[in-house]
Amino acid sequence: PPHIMACSDGPRVLCVDDFLYNDEGKYEYNLERVANAKETIYTELKRLVESDECDRIVCTCGCPGVGKSIWLRLEGSALLGPRVVVFDDLLYTATHRSKLLQKLTEMDVRAPVELIVIERDFDASVASMLARPNGFQIPMEAMERFRDKFESPSTDEGFARIRVFRNTHVDATGEGGYTLLSDSDRSID
Repeated sequence: PPHIMACSDGPRVLCVDDFLYNDEGKYEYNLERVANAKETIYTELKRLVESDECDRIVCTCGCPGVGKSIWLRLEGSALLGPRVVVFDDLLYTATHRSKLLQKLTEMDVRAPVELIVIERDFDASVASMLARPNGFQIPMEAMERFRDKFESPSTDEGFARIRVFRNTHVDATGEGGYTLLSDSDRSID
């Protein structure tokens, strides 16, 4: 599929947003397009696991502008490896994460599912969103709504591993970076 970024030395990334651009390259968000994008991604996850091209599924979690995509670009290849597929989405509430795990179970996708959570100061997230090179901007009311509804994940949700990173990266200067705050690896219990 054209919307899957394959890296020779790192993970494949399946990003919901990548499926939301129309034929003219304009970002076109609506619930139907999001649902179709997720169905396509779930089907591709199943295919990759069944064809033995994927050992683990790693999902991103965080509000818009926190730096999920930047983390993937800067840290993902080194920390995740080549036989990993990343599902890059917000997954900002327990309900959204539960629906993901339930769908993978219904589709009989048999691979450990991990979560990478990115946290960032709200003002820095807003500044990052406003500076996006693709011109896609989220209204401030929506940014505030995402922030207010965000739920930190719990190890009880069913993920094999949850890693939480704090993003202090300054987009304009490239200074700062990502600090690991916690790592809950249920596979070693």
